[in-house]
Amino acid sequence: MNECCSDNSKLKIAGHVSFLDALGLLILLPFYGFVIWGASYLVVTIATNLLSTFWDSHAYTVFFHLLALFITMAWFVLKSLPKFLHACSFLLNYKLHIFHVCNTCGHKKDLLNVPKESDPFNGRT
Repeated sequence: MNECCSDNSKLKIAGHVSFLDALGLLILLPFYGFVIWGASYLVVTIATNLLSTFWDSHAYTVFFHLLALFITMAWFVLKSLPKFLHACSFLLNYKLHIFHVCNTCGHKKDLLNVPKESDPFNGRT
């Protein structure tokens, strides 16, 4: 990436999806959210229980538990959302491309491009 790209770029989103495939994606998203919440809750519960055994005051346990749960869920979503969207592309026919384009030099930087490769089952690119 060039020096001119740091302050002079625009976020662009491109893609295509049919109405029924968008509906299917909306049906799959709650299951994804439930898995993310469950994994986060398990990790945070174990961590806060270990910390509470070393920390005698339980006054802030609920606050720290909820804060840690929110941070953990956000981290899991950021790490796994591209993989989830790519896995959904084998069930649903859609394309999503999010990228930055520099206004000065035209350089593109991909942030998300799903599916990454063509699906061997239906031959789309």
